[in-house]
Amino acid sequence: MPTINLYTRKDHFSSRATASAAPPVTGGTPVIPIVDLYEYDLMGMPVYAFAYQLEIPGSSFVLTPMSIPAYFEEAQVVDGERVDTQGLFLVSMGNDPTYTKDFILDRKIFGPYGCPKRVLTSTTNSAKGRIEVFFTFNKMRFYPFILPDFSVGYYVCDGQKGPNNSEPRGAWRPYSPDEDGVALDAPVTYDPTLGLYITRAAHIEPRL
Repeated sequence: MPTINLYTRKDHFSSRATASAAPPVTGGTPVIPIVDLYEYDLMGMPVYAFAYQLEIPGSSFVLTPMSIPAYFEEAQVVDGERVDTQGLFLVSMGNDPTYTKDFILDRKIFGPYGCPKRVLTSTTNSAKGRIEVFFTFNKMRFYPFILPDFSVGYYVCDGQKGPNNSEPRGAWRPYSPDEDGVALDAPVTYDPTLGLYITRAAHIEPRL
């Protein structure tokens, strides 16, 4: 199983401290295979991670609380019932040290309300390569993102296809390595009905 570069404090970047000593990640129990989510063991602690992220050499990770509610159509199923998936998630910030550091230290300010990065997952459609996976509920799409303070939120948009099967209005474009991240055009707020931190105004910022 892979070892990882794990950062637990933001000042590790500003002080140029090294990441934690590459602890091994073991196990790999399927949780939500459709979005590549598995449960692993990190030094005796159960954590969730998207398997694709662990396969990318040199990636930097943080541990952050995250929730995948049972009302998502892609939610975990136990004994025939969809259930919440909540706990600590290993989330990748990418494998480019320069861009990762710029993200953590807020050096690229292109969103008036913050500059997150996508939480990327993977499908197994090898013909098309990696596909951005989102969660769906009540004809809406929920795209997860991670903020520089290591918190996680969701961008919400219409999930219904348009004429000629076109992408819904507001849908994020397919992932490309040539992007700086997410620009938040409205603040992230807590929605007590959904039980998530969300925004309904955000776009993908291309790398110039």
